[in-house]
Amino acid sequence: LDGRERLRAQAYERLEASEVYYNVYGRLRAGATTQMAGVPEQLRDAVAAERDASYFDGATMWVGRRTDDGRTLVVQLSAADYLAQHQQLVNVLVLAGVGGVGATSVLSWLIASGLSQRLRRGAEAAQAIADGDREREASQPGRDEVAVLTSAVDGMASALTQRLDREREFSADVAHELRTPVTALVSAAELLQEPGLPPADAARFAANIVRESHRLQEVVDRMQELTSLQSRRLLQHQQRVELLPLLQEL
Repeated sequence: LDGRERLRAQAYERLEASEVYYNVYGRLRAGATTQMAGVPEQLRDAVAAERDASYFDGATMWVGRRTDDGRTLVVQLSAADYLAQHQQLVNVLVLAGVGGVGATSVLSWLIASGLSQRLRRGAEAAQAIADGDREREASQPGRDEVAVLTSAVDGMASALTQRLDREREFSADVAHELRTPVTALVSAAELLQEPGLPPADAARFAANIVRESHRLQEVVDRMQELTSLQSRRLLQHQQRVELLPLLQEL
């Protein structure tokens, strides 16, 4: 899921919690409304046609649903986190560009010392890579130092790109995995604080807290295991394994 889809999923989670609260107590939670003033016309029309609908206006994710009494319950969620993630990507590219400028300065000094046109083309390609052109290659033909250097630039750019992609995917996945149980925990805890809560509802909300707490602990445990594995160069416990029996089982 991309950032917008995760934002939509979180907004629907809040809508679900608000609907439960509305059906139980007959009043609205903070952040939910049944007043259509200020609600985008696109969302109002979509809810009227499909009962459930969402709309993103570039800064806010809107979700709405018709309630059993015929009203439209609307929840809005700011896209600040989504936009912040986009800005973080921009910052990473800016830092890469700064590093590229430094590399270009070194290459310019070498060119001034009398290196060939091939090195000049390699420097131009390295700058293009630093500016974000992932399709550009700096490698130059030959077997001399120029070929070795430009090939190393391509390898470094490829490794950096893969690492940034993995880190962005990992950060997005972790944020998504943590947001869902945390949102459920907060919603259930808020509902348990309401005076006069029926015992059956209190038991259900308490069970939700226990379930989501276990889910949150599982996510944290998996993250710790992954971090531990990534920090190791060699496995702590090693043993010889006969490959033939394993292949025969397959």
